[in-house]
Amino acid sequence: MSEWKEMKLQEVLDFGNGKVKPKNQGNIPIYGGNGILGYGDDSNYSGETIVIGRVGAYCGAVYYENRPIWISDNALSAKPKGKIMPSFFTTS
Repeated sequence: MSEWKEMKLQEVLDFGNGKVKPKNQGNIPIYGGNGILGYGDDSNYSGETIVIGRVGAYCGAVYYENRPIWISDNALSAKPKGKIMPSFFTTS
């Protein structure tokens, strides 16, 4: 018998919306719908985060980060709930 348990994504991940990107330049990656679009001086997510592009040529592209980042309004976030490896969702 398999140890895998079938679950809905909303049971293992908290989804969120990005925000308008910061205006000031810095060293923190800013993610848009097509990946990193620049670097700012503020973050709106930190720790293990999945970034999902929601517009543009790479809509649906998935990225994994484990550092402070800014997710713009052209992307979505997914944060793990409990004991889950978020990197599992970003590999095929």
